[in-house]
Amino acid sequence: GGTFSSTTFNAAISIASSQTVTEMSYSLTLNSGSPVNTTLASLTSSVNVAAGTTQAGDIVKLQVTALNATGRTTTDQYVFTRTDAVTKKLGATYTAAATTFAIWSPDSSNVVVTVDGTDHACSKLDDFDNYTGVYGCTVTGDQKLKEYSFKIGGVKVCDPYGVMVKPGTTTNIVMDLDSTDPAGGWAARPVLKEREDSVIYEVHIRDFTLDSSSGVDAAKQGKYLGMVQSGTTYTSGSTTVKTGIDHLVELGVTHVQIMPFYDFATAQYNWGYDPLNYNVPEEQYASSGADYTARIQEVKTMVNELHKRGIRVIMDVVYNHTFDSSPFAGISNRYY
Repeated sequence: GGTFSSTTFNAAISIASSQTVTEMSYSLTLNSGSPVNTTLASLTSSVNVAAGTTQAGDIVKLQVTALNATGRTTTDQYVFTRTDAVTKKLGATYTAAATTFAIWSPDSSNVVVTVDGTDHACSKLDDFDNYTGVYGCTVTGDQKLKEYSFKIGGVKVCDPYGVMVKPGTTTNIVMDLDSTDPAGGWAARPVLKEREDSVIYEVHIRDFTLDSSSGVDAAKQGKYLGMVQSGTTYTSGSTTVKTGIDHLVELGVTHVQIMPFYDFATAQYNWGYDPLNYNVPEEQYASSGADYTARIQEVKTMVNELHKRGIRVIMDVVYNHTFDSSPFAGISNRYY
């Protein structure tokens, strides 16, 4: 048992016996799927999973059965976990086979993650990226869109690195971020030629297109997708002017600096300086309602469409602003 990190999994089996082994077979299971039983040709054989079959986080269980001349059967089981390409990071790292949860807990080793209503004890992880005191665990199975939250010292805390939360709660959602990429893939980010030649336009997502005079579709007014709807105009008398993203392009700006659009602590109109969840897109700017995947995709689409028009994006993030201590107090009162 142990780990494997190659794109091809190989398990060499060697069984010694004081009596002749008449038959040997194995049962190979990938992520608790259906086992495949195969008779081995010799006492020393190689068991393979073809390249591309497994991915980081996958678990392979190998059960070997040997039958000797007297009819005695011996069975051994080995468990291997694929560890290559697993990015060590905080939060929830998703694959279809398993999700790894990790949180920085400098003051307490009593760390539990509750996933879809089930508690999982977290153990101390190896240090990485100058982090010490990180605790986590891997939960097998497809956890996509499942609810999760951490408990530190028995106190429920929100994951500061979570990318989605259940509205109005501190309960996080496991996200498959690969499924949120913009349709057609990412465009190249515009080249930054000379930093001092940057022309930066600060913009508020809601205010930029909320009024009907923006020419943006009603469903997109004040939304992420309204920021990048092209072909919009405003007409007054005999004069017609471009609005929205087309207006930004004709201005010649090289960057837009978007005022905070992470999850707000309060629902009323504001400029985003009352952050609650720094890595979760604010829901009031989404056209997609309760669809978590679509909300993140809308943000990525907004950024991608601005890039396509030659405009780089600056996200206004103010980490020294907090609405109150609630996002962090349960994790550590000493550091946050």
